[in-house]
Amino acid sequence: MRFWLLVGDEENWERALAENIWGVTGAHRKTWERLESGDVALFYVKRPVKGIIGVGVIKTKFKQDKPLWRQEIESGKVIWPYRFEFEVKYALPPPDWRSRAVGLKEFKVKIMGGINPIKDSKKVEELLAKLDKEWNTNLMSL
Repeated sequence: MRFWLLVGDEENWERALAENIWGVTGAHRKTWERLESGDVALFYVKRPVKGIIGVGVIKTKFKQDKPLWRQEIESGKVIWPYRFEFEVKYALPPPDWRSRAVGLKEFKVKIMGGINPIKDSKKVEELLAKLDKEWNTNLMSL
């Protein structure tokens, strides 16, 4: 099982959580290819929130040519074709994102667009423990 940080803006996360789908550009294809069913994904809103708003488990991955997000629909072309479905294990309701999102500053995790592996198992453990404490969940059991 691997751990991934999925990075996007607030609007794209609202859509992604409604559909249980995330996608990345061709620049992230090699990373996308490494995804496996059962991997854990941390949902990170990069603006304006700057924090983790939920956690899910990867189900299936696929390439899609149907626009899904607003930017894709408006431009009439797919920007993030390498997609995957996830099962939400826990997500804050959108009204709570700004007040209850968990920041990553203390964990020194790289935050780059799209999808990022979190390879340090100690950081993952500490981060899941913090999420459990902040949100009163049991994510450590994933």
